[in-house]
Amino acid sequence: LRRDLNRMWLPERVAEVKRQAAPAEPNPEEFEQRELLTAIEEALARRTGEAIFLDLHTTSSDGAPFVLVSDTLRNRHLAEQFKVPLILGLEECVEGTILNYINELGHAALGFEAGQHQAASSLEHHEAALWLTLVAAGCLKAEAVPDLDQKRAQLSHAARSLPKVFEVRYRRALRQDDEFVMKSGFTNFYPVDKAQTIAQDRHGPVVTEEDGYLFMPLYQKQGEDGFFLIRPIRPFWLHVSAWLRRARLDRLLHWLPGVHKLPANQDGLHINTQVARWFVVEICHLLGYRKHAQTGEELIVYRRRQTTA
Repeated sequence: LRRDLNRMWLPERVAEVKRQAAPAEPNPEEFEQRELLTAIEEALARRTGEAIFLDLHTTSSDGAPFVLVSDTLRNRHLAEQFKVPLILGLEECVEGTILNYINELGHAALGFEAGQHQAASSLEHHEAALWLTLVAAGCLKAEAVPDLDQKRAQLSHAARSLPKVFEVRYRRALRQDDEFVMKSGFTNFYPVDKAQTIAQDRHGPVVTEEDGYLFMPLYQKQGEDGFFLIRPIRPFWLHVSAWLRRARLDRLLHWLPGVHKLPANQDGLHINTQVARWFVVEICHLLGYRKHAQTGEELIVYRRRQTTA
């Protein structure tokens, strides 16, 4: 209503919510965040095994269901159960999501997008995702869930024509004065060409930066993301990545020219891309590191705690 709740989970903001008493007149998202944080912490305190966080969403545009994860092997394994497109790399261009917050705590976290807000099929997709996650988590045996194979097939059918894995390539960030309006007719996973006009803002036509697939185009008045561009990844590279991580080859990265460990964080690397020039980002992705910040030739990357698990 006033702020995007899914951009309010930066560690320093969560720490402030915990530290301060509830304001006399919080805005709706602050009130909801405080309630959610209490519920999450109580649930984590009660757990006796691993925690799996499932974040259910719908989108303003039509399109197939998909799953978003931070790129850890545990997250990947859980995401495979849905048989819908897997989207990697969103955490490199969006900050303050609840998925990032939960992952930073060291827990598995999945974002499942079921489809358009008002579509009846979105409810069915969410129900299927819940049953499948309960089975994958070991809370239920597969034979205890009626029509489990049918639920999995339902999700697979909804995304049957799409590649299995994508990575985010570009985000169109919005400001309040942008006057951004998407052209009509676009859906999630709509194929687009470089320099194709897909929206309008106060400066004129908005064109795509490269070939790819349109992702989460904004068809509502509120939001901080106009659209994303994504491209397919061959599943082969995920298998290569998993092997490299289990072999702990990430331990050798800091020996490469231009690559150094961050003194204050052993899960981070400082990379001089003028020295380490060839396929730096691609190699970091394979080994579980994601871009955190870049200034000129200086690149900072981090990996999640679960990356090698």
